[in-house]
Amino acid sequence: RRVSRSDGTHVLVLAPTRELVTQIAEVATHLCRHACVHVVPGAISGGEKRKAEKARLRKGINVLVATPGRLLDHLENTRSLRLPPGGLQALILDEADRLCDMGFEKQILKIVKHLMDMHEGKRRRFKKSQYFGKNGEYKQDNAVGGGEQQGEEGAEGDAAAAASKDQDGAGAEDAGEGKPPAPRAAPAASAEPTEDELLEELLNSFTPWQTVMCSATVTPSVANLTKVLLAKRGGQSHVFLDVFNKNAQEVPDPVEDFYANIGRAEQFARAEAAESEGGDGRRQQALNLPSQLSFNWLPVTQKLRLATMCAFFQNLQAKRESCVAFMSTCEQVDFYWALFNMVAPMDDAEAAKLWKNGSQRQAQGQRGDDDNSQQQPLVDMPKPNAGGCIFWNPQRPKRSADAEDDAANPEAPPAGFRVLRLHGNMKHADRQKVLKAFRESVNGGHGAVLLATDVAARGIDLPDLQWSLQIDAPTETVDLVHRAGRTARAGGSGSALLFLSPQEEEYLEVLRKEGVNCGMQKADLKEVLELAGKRYPKLMGLSGGRVDEAYSWCVQKYCEDAVAAHSRLKVLARAAFQSYLRAYGCKSNKYVSRNIFNLRRLHLGHVARGLGLREGPKAV
Repeated sequence: RRVSRSDGTHVLVLAPTRELVTQIAEVATHLCRHACVHVVPGAISGGEKRKAEKARLRKGINVLVATPGRLLDHLENTRSLRLPPGGLQALILDEADRLCDMGFEKQILKIVKHLMDMHEGKRRRFKKSQYFGKNGEYKQDNAVGGGEQQGEEGAEGDAAAAASKDQDGAGAEDAGEGKPPAPRAAPAASAEPTEDELLEELLNSFTPWQTVMCSATVTPSVANLTKVLLAKRGGQSHVFLDVFNKNAQEVPDPVEDFYANIGRAEQFARAEAAESEGGDGRRQQALNLPSQLSFNWLPVTQKLRLATMCAFFQNLQAKRESCVAFMSTCEQVDFYWALFNMVAPMDDAEAAKLWKNGSQRQAQGQRGDDDNSQQQPLVDMPKPNAGGCIFWNPQRPKRSADAEDDAANPEAPPAGFRVLRLHGNMKHADRQKVLKAFRESVNGGHGAVLLATDVAARGIDLPDLQWSLQIDAPTETVDLVHRAGRTARAGGSGSALLFLSPQEEEYLEVLRKEGVNCGMQKADLKEVLELAGKRYPKLMGLSGGRVDEAYSWCVQKYCEDAVAAHSRLKVLARAAFQSYLRAYGCKSNKYVSRNIFNLRRLHLGHVARGLGLREGPKAV
């Protein structure tokens, strides 16, 4: 029979983030538009009014993509999800390990229980907003009858509910005659079932639909979910697909033991690799990177991190390439995004003037801070929404003498190069606009840089991405693999670069033992700085062969003047400094790297300079 919209949901896809939900829905819409126009896909992930989502669900969505929290909210409160007469056909969990890491395991079990009740013709008739709090606690003040009707009470309760005129009304529907029921005592314990109770209840049930779990790693939480979702009951066969080795095998019963063994093997491999020199081959296979990915690391002190970022991005901009730069905190992303977009670009004449004045001060014996503070800043005042970044601002007027040269120069920087940001504190609509702008800039051949937190580390597909830059090293090696995996996708080539301070170079040994080094090579910092410095001929002439030193000094001075001249940038820089120290301190609590990312080994003054701050750590 042909599928129609009025049938309801045939396929349900759960994803951990709104961006991934939107991306999956766009792909499904594209496929249905060209292959099966009668199939209606859709997505619900929050960010809009519940009433609008409720209307779409009641009209019918054949392929529904949702986040667990929003879907559970509709199942418990609006009860607007519709299933076809034959029930749900497929349940897909994308990024299952990420779903468990984000704490969605219990919500997934609740969703499965609701779907099974709907398939069996049972509906849990209670309004959570009346009898349960936001976190699931029982409200004893509202403990009157009719608030909760468990699905196990059978068909009698369903018949009474069908006789009621108001399906979503108050507790009178259990009485069947419109009379309010007699009050009953509140339960002694919380009415919310625990995770173990849900597991025990679901293990005795049968999931009539096909279940697909996609996961990069097999964690204990993922293995725990297989007890319910992939258990071999009713003669159903379960197949394990190993994409890396390109093979498939039928999993013996019980399947939870199979995945639990894989999870324990990974844990043992991690522990043994930390104690041995060679590491474990199975772990190396599990965290192997694509062969077409070029992975390098760059030794950068905290003091030179800002100048190195500017040089690296400027080199990318000259080649019209795109990059995703990962940072630890949202405050860091906000500061660097504001700095690169609000500060007018530094041209060759200004760079030469900065270096010349700095050399004169050094020759005169290094004047004090009081003399430097009285000098007029050489940096233009930041201009919000100027449309450019520190490397190139197309709206900035050109000098008449340089206008013809710039027009005749084919290597002139493209005006479409952009620096964008993406993190979890942004609204969903703003994040979608950022991703759209990034794709448009890349597809237009201009190149772009996306400053992001780990919210962009998984699931988000960024086509034609040449670079994955990790400015702050992650604690977990699995996160490093996912970050680097944003490039070199679908058989294409790509490059990844990792910034490491001198005290963090021990992290390379951890990566080698974990099997993720992938032939990692050491990049040359001097080469990166010199390549960017060649765009300033006058500065090269005054540097006396020290192009890298002159470029890094001028960029650092230029950014420090900008931060000092603009109060908003200074506030953002201080917030980024504090958040970075908090994040760095959390890294030192991890077992694998507690001696590597040690806050006591961190030079706080250099960290402040990497954020364009001239004040000492105590002042910040």
